[in-house]
Amino acid sequence: MFDHILLRGAQGGKFLLRGELNPARAMERAPRKLSLPSAALRGRWDAAYMRAAQPSTLVDVSVMRDDDDGYLRGTAETHETITMQFAEQFLAQLDDVEGASSWRRRPSALRYHLAQCPLELVPALQADAQELLGAACAAACSSLGRTTQPLQTNLWFAIGATTSGLHYDAFDNLLLLLRGRKRVLLLPPSASAELAPRPAHGASANHSQLGAAELASLAASAPTPPLTFELLPGEALFIPEGWWHQVESPEEVTLGLNYWWDGPSAALLPTATVRKMSS
Repeated sequence: MFDHILLRGAQGGKFLLRGELNPARAMERAPRKLSLPSAALRGRWDAAYMRAAQPSTLVDVSVMRDDDDGYLRGTAETHETITMQFAEQFLAQLDDVEGASSWRRRPSALRYHLAQCPLELVPALQADAQELLGAACAAACSSLGRTTQPLQTNLWFAIGATTSGLHYDAFDNLLLLLRGRKRVLLLPPSASAELAPRPAHGASANHSQLGAAELASLAASAPTPPLTFELLPGEALFIPEGWWHQVESPEEVTLGLNYWWDGPSAALLPTATVRKMSS
């Protein structure tokens, strides 16, 4: 039995109807940490190399004031999204004068977060990832029972500390860290009722309405504490479809990739879509 049902939203996006978590499936599909040999890719992707890759490619970047808390709540009122040239504008926010091992943010009143950027927008980086990480990624995915190619590979690049709002994805997710540090808090789909999810047919339907302080209070008082993982470069985290997660990137510069596959509930999409249209 599936824990949640996948539906297609009004703009073609996907969200889940939250339901009770089957304990046996929870054990089978629990988040877990893996190690991927990514040193070669990390070594190649220094700032100068990345600036030379598709320098004028346009990407959408979330921008926040530096005096905000850096908490990305998934709502338009908490940050601005602007279109920037990948190298000539976005990467220009890096101060890397001391070399690739000491990337820092240039002094600025703003923080920049390139989130969920399809790697295919930067073909040179996409080719690098396939060349230097493809075999390791395939082996890791095989260990997770995934035998197909990912639906999408995304680039995540934060210049300035950020924290994602609590949310879930309608895909199985493998998050790989290449630079910096990440702390990930996770709660199962069965916790949904306590997490104040946004209305299923509204904007950002996969986000919680809880702020950072409310989530910390809930986590501290929960009968079963949330799972927490800390990722360092070369480490990856499998986040099953439907699991709520908050991702903190506390360093000045954080770089990572993630891979998405359809989760088990994708098999229900045609039936669920019919149910939605007929309701």
